[in-house]
Amino acid sequence: MERVAVNEQKKLAWWFVAGFVAAAALAAAYRVPRLDERVFHGDEAVQAFKAGQELYEEGEYAYDPEEYHGPTLYYLTVPALWLGGIERFADSTEVHYRVVPVIFGLGIVLCLWWARDGLGRRATLIAGLFTAISPAMVFYSRYYIQESLLVFFTFATLVAGWRYTRRRNVAWAALCGASLGMMHSSKETCVISYFGVAVAFMLTPIWARIHDEEHPLNRVFRRGESEDLRPGLVRQVAAFVAAGALVSMLMFSSFFTNPQGIIDSVMSYTVYLQRAVESGIHHHPATYYLRLLLYTHRSAGPVFSEALLVGLALVGGVSALVRHDRDNKPGNVHFLRFVTVYTVATTAVYSSINYKTPWSILCSLHGMILLAGAGAVVLLRLTPCLPGPAGALRYVPKAVVGLVLAALTVQLGWQSYLVNFDYYDDPRNPYVYAHPVSGVRHLGERAEAIAPYAPEKHDMLIRIITPGLNYWPLPWYLRHFSNVGYWGDVPEDCDAPMVVTTAKLAPEVHARLKSKYQSENYGLRPGIRLVVFIRRDLWDAFMQTRQ
Repeated sequence: MERVAVNEQKKLAWWFVAGFVAAAALAAAYRVPRLDERVFHGDEAVQAFKAGQELYEEGEYAYDPEEYHGPTLYYLTVPALWLGGIERFADSTEVHYRVVPVIFGLGIVLCLWWARDGLGRRATLIAGLFTAISPAMVFYSRYYIQESLLVFFTFATLVAGWRYTRRRNVAWAALCGASLGMMHSSKETCVISYFGVAVAFMLTPIWARIHDEEHPLNRVFRRGESEDLRPGLVRQVAAFVAAGALVSMLMFSSFFTNPQGIIDSVMSYTVYLQRAVESGIHHHPATYYLRLLLYTHRSAGPVFSEALLVGLALVGGVSALVRHDRDNKPGNVHFLRFVTVYTVATTAVYSSINYKTPWSILCSLHGMILLAGAGAVVLLRLTPCLPGPAGALRYVPKAVVGLVLAALTVQLGWQSYLVNFDYYDDPRNPYVYAHPVSGVRHLGERAEAIAPYAPEKHDMLIRIITPGLNYWPLPWYLRHFSNVGYWGDVPEDCDAPMVVTTAKLAPEVHARLKSKYQSENYGLRPGIRLVVFIRRDLWDAFMQTRQ
């Protein structure tokens, strides 16, 4: 009998490994293909300039407390550019940058391996599947912004903290601290995740006492006299604090070449706190994120919804709060309660802040996905069997629920395909936000086509005349040109081989042009049209080759 039990355990373990590998492979299949197809968002182009031009090529990066977020994304891009054989920023492509968030998007799935005893094996596989195909998780894992890194390091913090309560050794304590430091150096909004972790840290032990349970933290922080504290605790706490502080200071100080960056990393919160409460173009109502996840249907496009994940997360969260630690699995009730409180707290904070962008909800969504994995297992476990004698027919209700969940999961995967490969820059996609249109890429291609006919070639002057910063991501698509100038107002002398301006300023620019020009129209983003003036001699020379 013992041998049979051991064989069954081994078989189950192999099934888990196979399922885990399949989830990771599916995550890669959704994230890796066609990374260069979508036009660079303005934010992506700015980040690429910071990483590729300033840091990689010029070696002059310094943390800016006003904009651009933390340095982690930029420093982790350097290996990707180096391994890609890039020598100059101008030679880099969208793939060299977007591969970085892709790697960390895959890392979020792989981190589940160390959370398997907290979630339960079946819940882990389901959570891995949901992480692999969630439209939002996939979309922003292919976006060159900080969000997938922040989610990864947040999850690494939770996992390392959980492993520490199980093993209580200095390695897990240090890893937890280092992950906290990487969260800080990734993006300033990490403080919301810190808040969620702190609330969960305080409330879950209280909830355990209400249920007359022993919380895992009790094994670490023993109640009573100081001599009852676990041996080595001071060393472990010191490792936790030192690792977090060291990692954060290394990144913000540019490896101690810019000590001011450490101070700026703290002072930056005065800027971001003000931005969080002020009104502006990113001001959305409190229900914005939930509506985004539950239901989006714009014009004649398809319906997009991640309600499956939200619904199952409610089941998993409620189950974790009401059940006893001696109840049947899935997973460890204390870990699931921690994730529940963390998710509720972060969702509440993100929803209450005026400043909202769709990618900011990813940390909370990931918490929902973890709970959704547990919720699916709970739902199947609680579905009653038919009364009567033993037989396959008794399990028809469970089979029906399982088939419904499977069908909804397939539909979620189909939505993810549409979001990432069909509607990747379409305003009907709920995750497309202030995104440039394909015309901006065509404008860059036109400049490349004209350059051979200019005496200066790629050194020819290109004037960009737009108010504010409405020209991004044009600098990315004109990165091969060395003489590009930017004006917020129309200058007296507008002449240049190529002049780019907004439709509103085009009449004034045209009036000041001294030479003869051919004009073309290009889209920048929805509602913003650019007019490109090309000097007539260059245009005629170019057109002769087209005949």
